Amino acid sequence: FLASQNQRRATAAAPTMPLDVSSASMASVPPRATIVQRATNGGLLMEDTQRILSSQNRSAQQQDDASSINIAVIVDVDGFAWAENLADAVVSFLNDRTDGWHDDIFPLAHHDRSQLKLHHKIGNSACDAIAASRAYWALRNAFHSNIHGIVGCRCTGASKMVATLASLEGIPQASFSSTSATFTERSEDFSLFSRTVSPDNRDGQ
Repeated sequence: FLASQNQRRATAAAPTMPLDVSSASMASVPPRATIVQRATNGGLLMEDTQRILSSQNRSAQQQDDASSINIAVIVDVDGFAWAENLADAVVSFLNDRTDGWHDDIFPLAHHDRSQLKLHHKIGNSACDAIAASRAYWALRNAFHSNIHGIVGCRCTGASKMVATLASLEGIPQASFSSTSATFTERSEDFSLFSRTVSPDNRDGQ
């Protein structure tokens, strides 16, 4: 490839101008397929091609980040077999702005609320603290360290582990079935944890 490039440079009628890959010039960058074709034909240096494609990928990632709300769902998928279907359905309903089901749930402050989309991934807590921690880190990596919220876990031990990890990174968590009174009695340790059920020591009140 390098030998071919050198030969093309030597026989070219005009020298190849340095490529401008500044942010101001990226709006005029040709499509990815065109870039690759030009690189193949010797019109661009391989290093230039890599820099452009990398810049385009970063721009696409930034655009996705700005329009995505990433939710990690951490539950015991073996004991809660329909968790995935339930999560898929809820996210689908919330992303539909025309079905009348919480269509105004997204922040009004966003420049274009219609562009916001919920994205979710599911991890298996197995009702176990260690398994829950593994699921947390796996989902964190899957979302490129960009989790906005956590749903789960069902079991208290798993919820405690996830709540501890999530609080260190400022990520809110909501459980729908962890009833341990510890979350209330030690609220300072679980400041970002919330739940939709009452604690064990308040049942019947």
